[in-house]
Amino acid sequence: MVRRGWRRRQSKLNSSVRNTHRRRYNRPQQEIRRPALRNRLQKQNRKIIFNSDLEVVSIFQPITEELLNIALSIINSNPQYNILENGNPTRILNDIKNEFLNQNTESYLILLDNQYVGIIDFLSNNPNDNCPWIGLLMIHGKFRSQGYGKLVYTLFEERLKQQGYTKVRIGVMEENKAAKRFWIAMGFRFYAKKHWENKVIECYEKCF
Repeated sequence: MVRRGWRRRQSKLNSSVRNTHRRRYNRPQQEIRRPALRNRLQKQNRKIIFNSDLEVVSIFQPITEELLNIALSIINSNPQYNILENGNPTRILNDIKNEFLNQNTESYLILLDNQYVGIIDFLSNNPNDNCPWIGLLMIHGKFRSQGYGKLVYTLFEERLKQQGYTKVRIGVMEENKAAKRFWIAMGFRFYAKKHWENKVIECYEKCF
């Protein structure tokens, strides 16, 4: 599981506000054509369908009120992280409603192999640094250590590139050593420390 909850931290720590632009893609589907990405996915025995611009189709599904219980089940499948962040092993629906159903972030369920394997959300522009931020990448507890985290980030990074982004940032609690190892393995580099509610947040960045 990869760290969660940077949306609230950004609003309190950096006063982040942005407009969400959700997009739908209805162009014809075809197989992956970019060799490096295709080879990386084939190593994980995944078959992912893209449209002609290599945009992922039917993988990142916007979280709606009807899907909020699925998001909650994914969050509560990671009790150790919930304890690390909030001091409680489980969350309730009202805890996450404002986090995922708002106008300031794009929040998605991740649909792979015909099942919801995780959650990712995205802040397109932090006015404090004019950079995009990943606020959450969490894989369901039963799918951890199966390569889904790396696969999902690879797909999302490709999505960002196709939308014209050249870098992305994330924040990780200093105590979350597993998350730090993950992001470093994905090519992120540490650049700063910040503080939020008596917690030390380590900030990482990746340029494409």
